[in-house]
Amino acid sequence: MLRMRQSNVLRMGLVMLFVTALVGFVVSGVQGQPVVGGTLVVGRPIDSITLDPHTGVSSSDTWVYSNLYDTLTRLDEKFNLQPCLATSWERVEPTVWRFHLRKGVTYHDGTPFNAEAVKFVFDRAFGRLEWPRARMVGFLGPIKEVKAVDQYTVDFVTEYPYTPLPRVMSMHWGADIYSPTAVRKWGDKYGSNPVGTGAFKFAKWVAGSEIVLERNENYWGEKPYVDRVVFKVIPEDAARTMALETGEIDILTKPSPEDIPGLKANPDIQVFETDTTGTFYFGFNLKNPPLNNKKLRQIFAHAIDTEAINAYILRGMTIPGVGLLPPMSWAWKDTGLPKRYGYDPTKVARLLAAEGWKDRDADKILEDKEGNELKVVYFSSAGRDIKDREIAVAIAQYLRDVGIKVDHQHMQWGTFISSLRTKIGEYNIWSMGWHGLMSGDPDQFLYPLIHSSQLHPKGYNRAQFVNAEVSQLLDKARTVEDEKERAQIYGKAQDILIEELPYYPIYNLVRRQAVAKHVKGFTLHQSEYKLFLDRVWLSGKK
Repeated sequence: MLRMRQSNVLRMGLVMLFVTALVGFVVSGVQGQPVVGGTLVVGRPIDSITLDPHTGVSSSDTWVYSNLYDTLTRLDEKFNLQPCLATSWERVEPTVWRFHLRKGVTYHDGTPFNAEAVKFVFDRAFGRLEWPRARMVGFLGPIKEVKAVDQYTVDFVTEYPYTPLPRVMSMHWGADIYSPTAVRKWGDKYGSNPVGTGAFKFAKWVAGSEIVLERNENYWGEKPYVDRVVFKVIPEDAARTMALETGEIDILTKPSPEDIPGLKANPDIQVFETDTTGTFYFGFNLKNPPLNNKKLRQIFAHAIDTEAINAYILRGMTIPGVGLLPPMSWAWKDTGLPKRYGYDPTKVARLLAAEGWKDRDADKILEDKEGNELKVVYFSSAGRDIKDREIAVAIAQYLRDVGIKVDHQHMQWGTFISSLRTKIGEYNIWSMGWHGLMSGDPDQFLYPLIHSSQLHPKGYNRAQFVNAEVSQLLDKARTVEDEKERAQIYGKAQDILIEELPYYPIYNLVRRQAVAKHVKGFTLHQSEYKLFLDRVWLSGKK
């Protein structure tokens, strides 16, 4: 489990406020004698984009990856690092991590798992083969070279000492170990024909409807209990809840906040809760005016009532945004963000007037002295994050209420994520969740998001934020082994982020899933990107 510094009373209070009913950080279903067989149906709001980890970008993808692929290491539900396809690892030189691989493992297509297969995956990720670099390569760290020492030994050579690497190898985003044979066979169509070594193997995909996985009878570990898993797409919140209540699905991902009380009151349903690894934020594109102006970004933050959003749209089911880094992280720092940027439309009007923005023609839109309107283009999505559509509508209205002209372009998740990458010069603001604490190390959360080497579309610095001091701090934190020293370094970076404000957190996530009572063995992972179903079984499913 990620450790919380006991001296930080505020962080403990924030986390405990939302998880007082939990044992540790996870609620587990009642256990019994496992039953083999049956079909487990998971209801989710959106479909996967691809089942190729090389190009995957969403939790809708990684929920499937968690069961289809294995990684070299694995994080249990308490974020303890465990062996997986690697049985052990050690640092043999300051810049070399050595992994000893599990023997006797085969992919679903019969290809043997070995060091050359691992080398293929990471060489492909870093663009060293005929494929372009993986979208998630920024999460993998400064890997300079991967060497197959022998059939079951692999060395990862880094550009400089890189402490987090064993944890990075647990990520179901870029570190999934897939079949080289299948990638070469299917080419660009591999994302629809995935092959891993996981507890389940791919059966079929009906786009926009369902993905079906079947039990891998040749799995190297404990065999899964259910025969198959169906990931069923049900976009509407109410329809997804009804599907669970009527028995159409067995697991409901991302239940709507207003449905939580009723689900908890239903004796046939279990609601699992845990604090988690993500933050829903409102981002500023610093490449495009007018929000390349720091003062304007700070003023915009005062225009948004995050307390009302959390209270009325999210029904108090999240942790109001207290920082970009989630408070569950050992590196989280109380920066006083809510107090510094509290909702104050009167202050917004005064500060905007001081910057020369006034309503000069009584049309309720602010203009500068040349008559240019204060306007922004706002990109947002639907279905990926809890109440993302409703939150986006509220944010747009808050900005309009203070005289800002907003061109709000709302789109489905796949279109949204593509537009952020291909239309950088066309938008000023956007909102989405960032679940970057996947490995439990803050490097994976902060480095891709704010380091100057990770500017979108190469990396995930969608704000186009360039700050030499922040980048130097992040570089230094990667090389330090002592956790307390690293926390101090990250604290300095967070102080700068609150001042520069490339991102403004709306809420820190609490993960919930509603599960039918007949589903046993289910454990909710703290990582939004993990949904392990290999130990789940069905008892008396009607």
